[in-house]
This record gives sequence, structure tokens and C-alpha cells, in this order.
Amino acid sequence: MFAISEAELIKSLFGDRELSPTYLQQIMQRARGIEPEYFKLANGILPEAGKYLPSHAIEALIRADISDGGINEELLRQRKFFARLSHYLPSLLRYFRFDPKDRVFNAVSCIDDCYGDFCITGKSQRRDKQERFETEFQQLHALYSMEIRNESSANYGVRELIDDIKVCIGVLNIARVRAKTEDDYLMLSGNKDRTVVVEYAHTMSKFWSGPPLVTTPGSDFSAACSLLFEIVSGIQGESLAGAINRYARSQERKKADREELEDIEDQNRVEQDNFLAAKRTCKYSLREIETYRMTLESNELNETARLLLKLRINAEVKKIKAAMEEYGPHLVWFSQLRPDRTNEIASEIELSRRKSKDLSIELGKIRRQAQADGST
Repeated sequence: MFAISEAELIKSLFGDRELSPTYLQQIMQRARGIEPEYFKLANGILPEAGKYLPSHAIEALIRADISDGGINEELLRQRKFFARLSHYLPSLLRYFRFDPKDRVFNAVSCIDDCYGDFCITGKSQRRDKQERFETEFQQLHALYSMEIRNESSANYGVRELIDDIKVCIGVLNIARVRAKTEDDYLMLSGNKDRTVVVEYAHTMSKFWSGPPLVTTPGSDFSAACSLLFEIVSGIQGESLAGAINRYARSQERKKADREELEDIEDQNRVEQDNFLAAKRTCKYSLREIETYRMTLESNELNETARLLLKLRINAEVKKIKAAMEEYGPHLVWFSQLRPDRTNEIASEIELSRRKSKDLSIELGKIRRQAQADGST
């Protein structure tokens, strides 16, 4: 495959024509950061694998971590995804502004990530409430076991079973109370895959001066969401009005906006404040403490639920104490190092990457040879 210049690739992304397969493949290789060596290796194992597969799938192919059926299924999915990109990618990118122009490759990478997350979300529909309970149970059960039960052996008897049932009931009690008082504590699964698309569209708008998030039907933001949804799903003419409305009201959106403001503030002092990471830890823990304190005010909680919430608050207090007492400074920036030390670190990183590549290649050869020997 002949190499197309970066300027030509960028020009094609803002043109009026459908992207050709050759141009799109090189655009995606650039956006995905696929190294030429891995590209050639993947094509040598499976024709056209390097052209279509994302980097994680190429690495799995090289290491022989994935079955032939699995890799062929992924290759087919990616071919269909590329076909949709060739049709709709230039149209979607017109909703955004890129300065300098080469930042458009970052946007393509974001769209690629959206497709990956959309596929994962589609496979895990209607599990939100179960996953919420499982997460709460694992965290609170671990605290209970450490602070109350004080487990020191692997023995599990009737007493431990009763404790686990009590904790389970307590977690259910907490989840029920929080679901009543916190928006989106239990996400509705019906349009969750669509919400993922809206969230990515909003992120792209913030990074690359796209249309603002509004709930008005027929807006530019709505049109961008529909195009992005068609690219990742293959479903045409789908309205995302419900998903846009829900995301606009969601805690995820409010959290993202809050964190963005905090990041902007932190960027101005990140190199001057070596304790910034500790301060962020404290800020997060204080928010968690406030959430659990508010939940504790409910008169619907049983005794075990109240105990579990107090344990969680104590755990966050300990995190704050540990962060405040940890010896610093914690970070040394490249700009603070001598040039010779910077070059030395870069060489060590490159050597480590090279060794990892060589091991992956050798592992794949051994596995494929073992499979070949076993089939003869």
C-alpha cells in the first residue's frame, strides 16, 4: 500500500466525496496509532487484518489470544464499520472545527472509541440495576469483613452466611433509598447505547467547537448525534431526542461539566503544585462522604444499612488522612529533568516496548505452531 501524505488525508476528510477504502484505511491507522511493524505482521497472519482491525485486536491476533472464529467475526464487524465511515464521516466532521487541522485525527479516534463502547454497551443491556447492586455489595461487604468480621481464615460457616445475608439486605436497603433520592443512581437501560452516543457527541463538541448541547429537535447537536449513531450502529434515520433529553438532565453530564471546570483550573497550577493529586483524592472523598451522610438521614434504613454507611464514611475519612500525611513531592515533570536523564528514560521506555513486542510475536508463533502440530 502506497503512503498518502497527511495533507491529502486531511483534505479528504473535509471533502464532498465518499472516502475511498485506501484513504480511509490510512486515516484509521493514523487515528488508531497502529505501528507499521504490527500492520505487516497482522496482514501476514490474516490477509487485510492490519487494514481493518483496531490495535487491541491486532495484538490479540499476533499473540494468538483469540480464536480464528473470533478474529474473523471482528474483521467482518470492522469492515461494516469502515463502510459506514466512508459514507458519513466527512458529513459528521463538518459540525466541528479543528485548529490545527491535524486534530481531526483525534476526533476520528474518538469516533472509533465510541463504536467500541457502543458495541460493549449493546452486549450488556438491562444489567444496570444488577451491576449497581453488585458494585455496592462488593465494596461494602469488603469493608464489613475487614472492620466487623475481622476475617483471618478461609473458614466459612453458618455465622458467616448469616452475616452475608444481613449485608445483602443492608445493601439492597441502601440502593432502594439512594434510587429514590439520586437521579440516575439506577440508570434506565432502554436507551443506554444511545446515551453513550450522545455523551461522545457532547465530548466532541466541547473539544472541537461543535454544536452546543440543546434538547431542541432538529438542532445541529441532534443532527450530529443521529449521524454518529448511524456510523456506530448502522441504523438509519434514528431520533435520539429521548437520549439527548435524558443525558442533558443526567448526573453523568453534570459530573463531566464539573470535572472539566476543575481540570481547567488545575492545568494552570499542575506543575507548581506537587500535592495536586492528594488534593483531588481529598475532594473526591469529601463528595462521597457528603453523599453517604445525606443517605444516612433517611428514616427508611435498617440497622445494618446504617452500619455499612458509617463504615464507608470512615473509609473515606481514612483515605483523606492518608493523602494528607503522604510524603511529597509526588511528581517530577520531564521539564524538571536534565536533558541526559530525559533521553535515558526515553531509551528505557523504547527498549521495554521493543521487548514486549518481541515477546508477543514469539508467543504467537509458539501457540500457532502448537495448534498446527495438534491438528496433524
